[in-house]
Amino acid sequence: MNRSTCFLSPNSSAARPRLRSARPKIPEPPADRHRHAARVGDLVRQAARVARPPQSARAAQDQLAAEKRGYAEASAAAQRYAADTRRIAGAAQSAFSTIGIRSSKTIQADVLGIQQALPRLAVDARTSGGEFDRAWAAGQKRIAANSKGPE
Repeated sequence: MNRSTCFLSPNSSAARPRLRSARPKIPEPPADRHRHAARVGDLVRQAARVARPPQSARAAQDQLAAEKRGYAEASAAAQRYAADTRRIAGAAQSAFSTIGIRSSKTIQADVLGIQQALPRLAVDARTSGGEFDRAWAAGQKRIAANSKGPE
């Protein structure tokens, strides 16, 4: 095998038929060039839409972020309101207790405690009849005083 047959120069006549067959064939443009250009334009626009998120998605993300900020602000305001309400209620309760006025809840809790203590005292074997009678009378007196209110 000699060197000249192994490597053919592209300019040699023997290589020309091979080069022509190895060239890629360029497709002929379609008969309707405008339709083809429109289709290519559609493909380019479609690729561009895939590359970046649509405006509606950005708007939705912005709206979601705004709603989250609004929720956080409302939650903080509700917590401030609850803390202020507790502070005011505590101050009012302190003022009432300072001048000797009790709330209806405190009075009801006191009456309920007395009513629950008397039956327990009645079944206790260590309590004599006289002691129970005195406790009963004192409990009834406190209940009557609570029911009457301040004088």
